Amino acid sequence: MQKKVLAGLIGAMLVSSAAMAAPVVTLERGESVVGINHLELDHEGVDSFFIENAISDKFTAGFQHAEGDYGGDENDLYAKYKLPQNVNLVFGMRDYSGAGNKMLLGAEVNTDLADKLTGYAGVKFTSVETEYNVGASLALTDQLNFDVNYLNKDYDRGGTDGLGFGLNYRF
Repeated sequence: MQKKVLAGLIGAMLVSSAAMAAPVVTLERGESVVGINHLELDHEGVDSFFIENAISDKFTAGFQHAEGDYGGDENDLYAKYKLPQNVNLVFGMRDYSGAGNKMLLGAEVNTDLADKLTGYAGVKFTSVETEYNVGASLALTDQLNFDVNYLNKDYDRGGTDGLGFGLNYRF
């Protein structure tokens, strides 16, 4: 089931455009993760960081800040609700510098692809964009992951996409 959901999200990405998001990380109650990511989008580089904490068995709270070479910061404050089969529902607010706050809704899934390799995909929506991401995280240690991802954003007035990489530390 997990692989079917992941394949469906990847397929949806291939026929549309997509996003900028933190990797999908499964946390147990009380665990946290912090990460940094660099994206090379078609028009600028974007650096971001995020932090998430599993506040219960079903809920994770998170914050992400992304800053592009030419301005246009984005700040996400969100919660994830854990469903069966490694699926999360995402809801929160995205603050666009100069454009105000927008409600953020989405879904994401992850699955083990091989020993120490996890694949993930997700989609998020606001009133001004649709964001898709797909990637893989390689466990370098029990706490440190290296992440490679493809991100795509589809705005009302156009879109952008690119490749990224990052490091994530779980504690």
